[in-house]
This record gives sequence, C-alpha cells and structure tokens, in this order.
Amino acid sequence: MINLSYVALGQLAFVTDRVDRDDDWDTAGQELIAELRANPWRLEPLERDGELGWERTTMMDCIRTYLTGVAPPVAEPRQEPAQPMAAILEAVRELADDQLVATAELGRLIGRIPVEATPEAQRAAAIRLGRELSAAPWFLKAQRDRTGLMIQVGELRRAATEVAAGTRQAPVN
Repeated sequence: MINLSYVALGQLAFVTDRVDRDDDWDTAGQELIAELRANPWRLEPLERDGELGWERTTMMDCIRTYLTGVAPPVAEPRQEPAQPMAAILEAVRELADDQLVATAELGRLIGRIPVEATPEAQRAAAIRLGRELSAAPWFLKAQRDRTGLMIQVGELRRAATEVAAGTRQAPVN
C-alpha cells in the first residue's frame, strides 16, 4: 500500500522525470536530494522504513511558500508527551538501533515502573507505557513476544526526533 503522507525518494525521482524504470535510481535520487537541500527548498530527507523521502505536507508547504511567498502558519505548541523524550533516549543510549527493548524494561529504566511494585502492577504499568508509545505523538509499532511488548530502538530514536521536530504523523496502514 502506498503511504500518501510520505513521498519516497524513488517515487519523486520517477514522477518528476529524473529517472525512468531502466535508469540509475541511486544517482538520480542523490541529485534530487542535493537539489532539495539547496535554496530555496532547504528540505532534508527523512528515512522511513529504510527508504529516504519527505513528508508530503512539508513538501507541499515548501512549494506553496515558494509559489506564493506566504509561509504556512506556525503550529500551536504541542503538549509534551507523557514521558519526556530525553529520559527515554538516555535509557536506550547504549543500545544499537536494531535492538529491541521491552516496554517493561524501558519503564523501569525511566522510572515509570517501580521495581518494588507487584508483578501485576509492573505489568499494568508496562501496558500503559506501551499504549502511550503507540498513540499520538509517538505512533510506535510494538512487537509482541513471550515476555511482552518490544520496541525497536532505532524506530524509538527516529520517533523522538520527529516528535521533537513536530513532523511525526500517524502511519497510514
């Protein structure tokens, strides 16, 4: 299924006639990145599911500003997530991006799950944290294993960066 809120580099290179089906997509993509990073666009690509691209709304705002000279309105300040991002990022600082962290372990590391609590209370707190991380503004997908919910560290870092920048959006499934 095509994600309409995200424009992948290859798709944009193809629809802008920079590359056809038989050409070198990597070279065309790198040229497109260089052009969009420069003035007047100043758009940095994001990586989503291993693929570089741009948020559709960000690109459309940039094009609209270029054509009309009118910048989009500045969004209202967002409410902070229930758990500060800095604490979560610090908790996974030494883990590799491809590692998984259990919501129960993450909860203990950031002080949301007291180690002296009963197992039932710990489990309930881990479930609450998992629900918070799967909802706005995080929208993280957790994997279930026999011990509970697991979240990929790299996706957690990416989500924190996008939440801080105000660009994180709900995935289109």
